[in-house]
Amino acid sequence: SNNILGYANSSGTGMLTNTGGRLAGIDMWVGSSLASSVQGNIVNNINWTSNDVISGFGTNNTICLLSFQGNGNIGTTSGNILGDMTSVASASNGIYITSTSASTSVNTGINPLYVSGTAACTVQNNNIGAIAATGPDTSPLLFYGIVITGDFSHIVTSNTVGGTVSNSISLGIAGSTTAATTCMGIYTAVGGSASITIGTLGSGNTIRNMTTNSSGAYSLVGIFSPNSPGTININGNSFSGNSTAGTGSCWAIFNQGTPT
Repeated sequence: SNNILGYANSSGTGMLTNTGGRLAGIDMWVGSSLASSVQGNIVNNINWTSNDVISGFGTNNTICLLSFQGNGNIGTTSGNILGDMTSVASASNGIYITSTSASTSVNTGINPLYVSGTAACTVQNNNIGAIAATGPDTSPLLFYGIVITGDFSHIVTSNTVGGTVSNSISLGIAGSTTAATTCMGIYTAVGGSASITIGTLGSGNTIRNMTTNSSGAYSLVGIFSPNSPGTININGNSFSGNSTAGTGSCWAIFNQGTPT
């Protein structure tokens, strides 16, 4: 907990820059018998260029800032900050990803926060913002803000994906990108008999200021649950300031499970 990653120096200024490969900021694998705690970490000011593409969730993405696998509480007493909540990303600020992939069918993937529970996990108070991805005009881009997997009864509340300014999360370049873009605030791949909670009244998640700039196909989803857990509770969440270009589909909540 309370680690600071990124930046050009220990004073917390400048940009960490790199060309090639994948980025895994914090990658934790822990046991399931006792709950680990992941609190107060900051990952920011990274300028990353890569031709790697997605092959799954978490660190199987081109960029994953915080990946946790096991039994844990993530942000429950002090939220983790991935990026910045008051500015937009650029080559000199926030999390800025440049894809050099020539693929026209496989996404460059950005997954800031990934939690794969081997027991019930609680994910609260985490903040994700100032993240931008660009690349060749015909190379697709994908953003999953928070991904939750593992068939256990997880609680996901009071998280914020997207900062206070427009285009806090941005995929592609307006007027240039033509490839498919996919942008999702919270994605849960929980199934089985688990009961998952995504927001409660008074402690909902905030998903805002996400933008897909491509003139091609897009999907923009606030909360997506493609599986069928025993029960899924989605309450008290807010969605605002999200925008798209091109043609496609936009949902605040896309649930294929059993709602309550």
